[in-house]
Amino acid sequence: SNLVDNAIKYSGEGSHVVMRAVAEHATIAIDVTDNGAGIADDDLQRVFDRFYRVDKGRSRREGGSGLGLAIVQEVVRALGGTVSVRSQLGEGTTFTIRLPRSTGEPGEQAPAAPIDRAIARRPVAGEAP
Repeated sequence: SNLVDNAIKYSGEGSHVVMRAVAEHATIAIDVTDNGAGIADDDLQRVFDRFYRVDKGRSRREGGSGLGLAIVQEVVRALGGTVSVRSQLGEGTTFTIRLPRSTGEPGEQAPAAPIDRAIARRPVAGEAP
């Protein structure tokens, strides 16, 4: 839902957000596309970095930690998948998640990547971050 929330938040009034899922041979591809302002090439290289915000002014006004896309990437990797982004300024952005498909065999598990605990864990009240 983070990808859809971001698409809605950063696209502006009157824009369109489309979510599409396609079952391919070995994967399921999920696209979230918006027709918002797009993301500059320099920012595209960093959108999955922890605490990075493309629109810092807007993020301050509307909240957000800059962790959402980093968490998306960690979860997708833990499920054995990939996440990518393509964008063009003035035209919009598409995030694509590809996850391995199950064959339905009993006991089958998708290969899992290790989760980065620095992202997955929140500090307990009174604990230093």
